[in-house]
Amino acid sequence: MLNFEDRLISNIKAFRRHENETLVTRFDKSELINSLRDRAVKNAGIMTENNRIIKEQLMPLLIDPAGLDDGAAEDLFNLALQLFSITDSLDHGLAVTIHERLLEWAELKGGDDLLLRHLYHTGLVKMQIHQNLFAEEAVRLFGRGASYVPHYREIPNRETRMYINRCLGNLYVAIMSQRFNDREGIEPRFFEAVDKALTFWNDPKIRAMDPDFPWDSFISHSHQNICTWIDILRNDVNKEQGAKLASRIYHSLAALTGDGSDKALSRYWPEYRVRYMQLAARYHIGQINFKTLYNGLKELYYTADENDYSESGMYNIIHLSGVILDYLGMQEQNSFRAYAKEKKAILRRMMNYCKNFPNGGDKQILNNYISQFFIHGATELDLDYILKFTSFSQLSTYVHSVQVGNLTEAIASYMIDKKPELFVGIKETTDAAGVMKKKAGLLQLIRRAALCHDIGKVPYMNTVSLCSRFIYDFEFLMIKEHINVGNTFTNAGELIECVRAAIMGHHKWYNGRFGYPEFFDNTKSKYRIIVDMVSVADSIDAATDGIGRSYSTAKNFDEVADEICAQGGMRYSPMITTALEDRRLRDRLRSINTEGRADVYYSAYLDLVSQAADGKAEPA
Repeated sequence: MLNFEDRLISNIKAFRRHENETLVTRFDKSELINSLRDRAVKNAGIMTENNRIIKEQLMPLLIDPAGLDDGAAEDLFNLALQLFSITDSLDHGLAVTIHERLLEWAELKGGDDLLLRHLYHTGLVKMQIHQNLFAEEAVRLFGRGASYVPHYREIPNRETRMYINRCLGNLYVAIMSQRFNDREGIEPRFFEAVDKALTFWNDPKIRAMDPDFPWDSFISHSHQNICTWIDILRNDVNKEQGAKLASRIYHSLAALTGDGSDKALSRYWPEYRVRYMQLAARYHIGQINFKTLYNGLKELYYTADENDYSESGMYNIIHLSGVILDYLGMQEQNSFRAYAKEKKAILRRMMNYCKNFPNGGDKQILNNYISQFFIHGATELDLDYILKFTSFSQLSTYVHSVQVGNLTEAIASYMIDKKPELFVGIKETTDAAGVMKKKAGLLQLIRRAALCHDIGKVPYMNTVSLCSRFIYDFEFLMIKEHINVGNTFTNAGELIECVRAAIMGHHKWYNGRFGYPEFFDNTKSKYRIIVDMVSVADSIDAATDGIGRSYSTAKNFDEVADEICAQGGMRYSPMITTALEDRRLRDRLRSINTEGRADVYYSAYLDLVSQAADGKAEPA
């Protein structure tokens, strides 16, 4: 037994409990701020202790896998199992770090039994951390495990044979995720891997070796994963490919139902999920028209229980919302006006559902479903709702977004008055005089772009908010993925283009040499001045929030402003750093950054604790 295991697990649970607590409804502003600061202080203490435990007690065991004895390796394996499970994962990143070292240990130790166990568990946790980011690695790990299939009958250990089956089943899941990552057409390797697994699992000689293995469950798992491709049909698949895929999905649904009844599928999926897949498959193979599809989906959606916060409930309310919006998006060129009102009603209903998310609910699952909205190209209406979802997931990130909006707007107002020529060509202006005439509209555009600069963080929110230790490099890579949501915005219009630039450019240096992403050239962006202002505002707020952040020590405003000014011409725009030397602007920004932040926290809190039962809540 590791002498630090109980303390580490206890700390992680306490940290998660604090972060998931729902704020009480009776706070005044000072009580709220004190409560949030108290939570941040407690969690900062937990992070400090966990970092010490990991550095001083855990990492020495992992530095040299060759030096591990069998007992220590087994203890580490059991710790990793506690840190990660499908139903209650405490720390994905720490679990995979341990599993990676144990895989190295197993390779050094030798023997198929150890190797297959650790190939499977390492691949499984990587897939759960981020399917797209680690899909290629998972394909390699599960592929190594599945390569034992020809030697299956020679493997004496029953548990090892089970790991071979699990690797075989997870291989096609990883291949499917790799396809999502590459954004290519339908992946033939997926169906090859599925068919190989089905042939293996239907072999009477193989089944006879372990008659108590859940062979039928393995087979149903493959059909379920075929059906998971249903979401691909709404995206970049040509008509011929889509019809073939829909036909395969339709036949897999038939195989799962067996006797033809929806109830036969209850052991796999809720009935409404099956009905959605049946409707979509029938639509794409030409059995029903769009109106029948849409009415069927809408009926499913509006019969869902708005008080059901189980995973099934979240799927029904949130995922089906995305499904309906995607199908509406496919029709918008001809029917936008006819469906615009219904689209807004769906978004409002989903927002209210998220707003009433209960204390103790699993925000990780909530975030996973919310992130489905990034599959379809965002419209101006979506931006407001996506931004609002960050307040449900992590209040401090929502407040940060509003603060960056407020700071950027103040900087922009000053810059428009002092250097209007920087904004020529934006918001239908052709010269500096036109900028001054359109100042109000220009400020509104800039503010909305600044507000939305971090909306891509919703899928990665838990990496930030529920991590009770320092962030690993691969987790930082995940967080950096938030800027790629800008690539999913396919709708035209200046607001979307401006938001896209703010999202993708706010982590780039002014000189374009450093920061990320490499493929975005902020120096050539039409909206460079806006990106530069958002970058400064983002840095100011991130470094000075002492209310809701537990993972960094807040600095005072003037200290941060001076640091930014010192980097003018390199990290930050020299025109903006020069503006920060102006006492009037600095006083304005300081006020927004201090008293203003408390006001934003309190306003967001009042919105969160208000009841949305009447369905009238709207985005801020």
